[in-house]
Amino acid sequence: MSRPALSTSRLLLSPASTGDAQGLQSIWNESEVRKYLWDDKPVSIELAREVVDAGNLAFRERGFGLWCVNLTHSGVLAGFCGLRGFGDAGEIEILFGLGPSRTGQGYATEAVKAVLAHGFGACALPEIWGRVDEPNVRSIKLLERVGMTRRRTGPGKRFPLLEYALARGNSSTEPGGK
Repeated sequence: MSRPALSTSRLLLSPASTGDAQGLQSIWNESEVRKYLWDDKPVSIELAREVVDAGNLAFRERGFGLWCVNLTHSGVLAGFCGLRGFGDAGEIEILFGLGPSRTGQGYATEAVKAVLAHGFGACALPEIWGRVDEPNVRSIKLLERVGMTRRRTGPGKRFPLLEYALARGNSSTEPGGK
């Protein structure tokens, strides 16, 4: 399978490579990102490389993985967005985050919509999940903004985990979607 680049009017999403691990590690260690994505544990460069490698394996096997979100006008790494499997049922979840200086400008919503469109389109996924810690209000609002609905709540490592989902055909990001 290919490692497709995705784009929006303001963003270029390129499949993460080993050379991106340090930039991603820096974003993942930002306190607001680390608090929810990594349960407030520091992210080592080794872990960042493992996550990038896992994303590359997923691209080869399933057509999706981890993308770096770069600003089109400057090429600056603003964040990340991707799809990965989770749970015993083989469900697929979207994950995303931006460096703190890039939040509040709609970049995360653009990136999530592009990745959802790829997941429902090229990968023909029937459903995509979004899991978020209960206090992470910004991410909850983003998931709801792109059409995801809350399906269940479960225990998380630090906070209750809210689980949202969106089925193919119900997304405004895909052709013929609502």
